[in-house]
Amino acid sequence: MKASLLVVLVLMFSVLAAACGETKIETVEVIKEVTKEVPVEKIVETVKEVDKIVEVEKIVETVKEVEKIVEVEKIVEVVAEKDKREIVFGGLDWTSALIQNGVARYIVEHGYGYPTSQIEGSTLPLFQGLRKGDIDLTMEIWLPNQAAAWNEAVKAGEVLPVGKSLEDNWQSSFLIPQYMQDANPELDSVEDLKEDQFKALFEQEGGKVVLLGCIAGWGCRTMQDGDDSGPGQIVGMGLEDHVVLRDPGTSGSLAAAVEAAFAKEDPILFY
Repeated sequence: MKASLLVVLVLMFSVLAAACGETKIETVEVIKEVTKEVPVEKIVETVKEVDKIVEVEKIVETVKEVEKIVEVEKIVEVVAEKDKREIVFGGLDWTSALIQNGVARYIVEHGYGYPTSQIEGSTLPLFQGLRKGDIDLTMEIWLPNQAAAWNEAVKAGEVLPVGKSLEDNWQSSFLIPQYMQDANPELDSVEDLKEDQFKALFEQEGGKVVLLGCIAGWGCRTMQDGDDSGPGQIVGMGLEDHVVLRDPGTSGSLAAAVEAAFAKEDPILFY
């Protein structure tokens, strides 16, 4: 900005004049305006908007799924065999009973740590051993073959049924191979064994058809042949003049005889 300085100068002038011989001094005031440039510092404040991109670190929270596998080792302490009593099984002498004994004994020995053993024998003597406590377990009791002895033992509190190990099935039946029935469709009842035309198909002994039946000592033997409690199937069905029972001796011999007949497709009447 320019500033104007007003300087008032007062000039004094002396005028000498001769007027009437007298001297007169007149004072005149002169005002003069003087313009003077004075340097002035001008400060200008400038505001400028600046767009600045600032990178900001962004923290993202990530939930990480961690699959935790916990292995649990269960230690089961099995008491030494010498500290546990031996469990005695009835070693019945046929295939299904032997298989069941094998499975049960493995579980008792390896699952429960008890030593086991089995007493070999047939149905009746082994059942008597069970009743007396000489045998702890019998895997198969065939009913109704052993019904009389079984019911008596249960009533006396000598044995305890714990469940079924086999499905219900037919027992003490007289069987022929399918190939025989296919060749002789009318041969479909025990009554047909009384007829000569059908009797002639089988092995005979004394004019009677041979029934390869139950072994002495099996419960089914008394069902077929009878005992003091009453007649068996042969007499009961009126076959005593037409059928004769042959004891194969052992379970293995019975199985072998049946297999041999089937292999050659020979006629056979068996249990």
